[in-house]
Amino acid sequence: MLQKVPPTLNRLGLLLFESQTAVARSVIPLLLALALTACVSGSISNNPEDISESIAALGIRIDGKGGFSKSYRQTYEAVWRSAQISLKYPIAVNNVENGTLETEWIKADDGFQPPQTTISTTGVRYKIIVNMTRGLLSGKPVTKVNVRKNVEQRTNFFAEEKPLVSDTLEEKILLYRIEREIVVDEAIKRSAAAVAH
Repeated sequence: MLQKVPPTLNRLGLLLFESQTAVARSVIPLLLALALTACVSGSISNNPEDISESIAALGIRIDGKGGFSKSYRQTYEAVWRSAQISLKYPIAVNNVENGTLETEWIKADDGFQPPQTTISTTGVRYKIIVNMTRGLLSGKPVTKVNVRKNVEQRTNFFAEEKPLVSDTLEEKILLYRIEREIVVDEAIKRSAAAVAH
């Protein structure tokens, strides 16, 4: 047998539900922001095996020379165009036959600023080197892209440059940008073909 709930209790329950929903709406974005901050700050895992597995899940491989590489199932020319668009710096070397894109030296203050800057950017400069290789996989074109960032710091005019280790964030972002440019280019081609028919 069901009992009737007094109307005042129904209103009270509704008010309680609405207030809980409002709290949840305000707390969920905060928790999401905290989780993303934890991811960016590197507090998830410092175990190299865990980090390698996470990067490999994105399709990015760590190169033995300190760079990162990823293979795209696209023609060499399409990936080359996407890489040129993705590099937002002045280009010093643009050799399509050799498969090399290289930026000019960029002052750290003028370039990419990671969210967790831990070193002084005084006298720091870097260049990004992108190498591409053509290939075939099951008879279809594949292009491997390798991205390396050379970072160095000069403490004063007379001192020699001291090599620094990259935080690797910009290299990963560049590989992601290349992939996104490829996706956008393919979508434009599909929509143009649909309009033509």
